[in-house]
Order: sequence, then structure tokens, then C-alpha cells
Amino acid sequence: MNINAAKPVIDINKTAIDHLLKGTDINSEFIAFDLETTGLSANYHKILEIGAVKIHNLEIKETFQTFANPEKPIPHRITQINGINDEMVKDAPSQEQALLEFKKFCGDTPVLIAHNAPFDTSFINAGFKHYGIEFIYTFIDSLKISRRMLPHLSTHKLWSVVKELNLGNFNAHRAVDDAEMAAKIFIALAVKY
Repeated sequence: MNINAAKPVIDINKTAIDHLLKGTDINSEFIAFDLETTGLSANYHKILEIGAVKIHNLEIKETFQTFANPEKPIPHRITQINGINDEMVKDAPSQEQALLEFKKFCGDTPVLIAHNAPFDTSFINAGFKHYGIEFIYTFIDSLKISRRMLPHLSTHKLWSVVKELNLGNFNAHRAVDDAEMAAKIFIALAVKY
């Protein structure tokens, strides 16, 4: 049984960009999201924080943020990266509850946006599968879009694209801030195109 019937990342070629960024769907609702995790593997590590922003008519309309209790100590190297420590998550919702809150924020069959989407979606897929929760969505990788539309950049990391597009300062490696920047990248490139 396929619990998470996620559609694959949209192939970003000229036709896909035309359809995605110039089609009638551009004013639809999108959910840009980001995760902070205890490590890099969805098979072994846990979600620490989920941040998301709702985009409608190419405007950010609403934000969502929750911590998730990883049920084990956060590795020191992770705290050094994102600033999230054990004290901050000790009374946080469980992994399952955090995922359910995120699903509720997203609504039915959302179009998700993430910068390096395969990483973030691997964690939500693993979590929803583990708890037997169906979550059907389509996702767009703003990293792939930025590589295609800003080929002159030497790196397409979130901070680099944000700087190139003059989107302002942000608190990197915090989920809601990174999600907001992924949303702003998507909006800026949609308007630019």
C-alpha cells in the first residue's frame, strides 16, 4: 500500500517552467516548507522543527511553525547549526502530532515547495508512512528552479539565491525563516519569468 502518493518533483525544463510559472495555476495556493532535523537520513533521524508559509496569488498569506520532540537528545553538531536544543523541544508535540498539524495547515492535496525538496520530502514521507497517515501532495524544488533560471550562480544554496535576488536577511537554518525564503524565491522567479 502506498501511504504517501507524492508525485515526483516537477521536471524543470522550458515546457515545465512555462506551465508552472506562466500557466493559470500560478495564482493557486502553494505551501513552501522547510524542516530542521537531527541528521541527514530520514531512515535514522527525526524532525526537530517544521516551518511553512501559505502562498496565494503570489503573496505570502499565512505562516506555520512547530517544534517536534525527537524523543532523544539532539546531537551537539545539530544544535550548533540550527540553534535548536533539547530544552526547546522537550515539551514539543510528538513527531506524529507535529506532522498532523503540518498536514492540517497544508490542506487537501497541496502543492509543496522546498529548497532541495528531496531532502525535506524524504522526512515527511518517512514520518507519515511510519504513522500510517495518508498525505497526498505534489512538490516543486525551488533549488532546481533556481539552477535553471539563475545558471550564472556558482552555488544555489538558499542563502546564495536569496542574496542574488535581494530578498533580505533571514535566520538561516530555522524552519519558518527558510520556508519563507523558499516562498520568496519562488515568487521572485515567477514574477521575473
